[in-house]
Amino acid sequence: MLKALITGGNGFVGRHLQSYLRNTVGEKGEYTISIFDLSMGDDVRNFESIRTRIDQFQPDYIFHLAAQAYVPESTMNPRRGFETNLTGTLNLLEAVRQTGMHSRILVSGTSEEYGYDRDDSELTEESVAKPTTPYGVSKLAATTLCSTYSRIYGINIVVTRAWNHIGPGASPSYAVSAFAKRVAEAEKFGTIINHGNLDAVRNYTDVRDIVRAYRLAIDLESGIYNLASQNTVSTREVLSQLTNMAVTQVQTNENPHLFRQMSNKFPRPNYSKFSKLTGWEPKFQMKETLLDTLDFWRDAV
Repeated sequence: MLKALITGGNGFVGRHLQSYLRNTVGEKGEYTISIFDLSMGDDVRNFESIRTRIDQFQPDYIFHLAAQAYVPESTMNPRRGFETNLTGTLNLLEAVRQTGMHSRILVSGTSEEYGYDRDDSELTEESVAKPTTPYGVSKLAATTLCSTYSRIYGINIVVTRAWNHIGPGASPSYAVSAFAKRVAEAEKFGTIINHGNLDAVRNYTDVRDIVRAYRLAIDLESGIYNLASQNTVSTREVLSQLTNMAVTQVQTNENPHLFRQMSNKFPRPNYSKFSKLTGWEPKFQMKETLLDTLDFWRDAV
């Protein structure tokens, strides 16, 4: 019986990871799971709280997903972002060190560590990190901390840098889920979808593929591993696919007041290092992910 501690375990990715570990990997009951989540009164910014949990639960695996991950929020309140993303990670690593646990740790990093507006044709783990947002800076600082703890204290720490992950249950604060929700509302209420600039290009991976990658990654040696897919598309294409899935005619309207300035440069993410080591490739097609997300919101609105 393996013990898995998941920080941020009740968040979007955490819920999918719980489901995957409980229902997909090996025999049911292979994992005993402990959830450490703000919704339950747990806070990674509280050192004694995370130390006590690790000391009492004694996890084999720690999936550290707890983060302040919404870029606009971290820009408006960078102090809170650094307290959660950097200090929270420090508290976790120091708790493992002080308790003498031999837990294998996965820390969820982000492609935001590489930054935007780059001239690179592709981004590998060897590409220079040049974050352009407080969120990206806080996560890069946490990644550097992980490398230091791994080197000095011998703790096995894997950092994954994933590009955008989407799927059923994602917050409507994020573009793909927001558009899926609005299409579901348009089907039900006949509302018009107002939008801004749709030219931004992003890479999308289904969250169910991401959590499968997490389970594979945590058994690797310490290091940084990119996670992405072949689905690099514009926001315009995302909205087009969603409206084409609608059971009624959906009207969209371009509103100049909703436009945001953004770079059109988007280097291709290279995840071949991880793929070669594990054999992992995304299984979900973009159309399937979008339909599942739309169905989620059809049930919710």
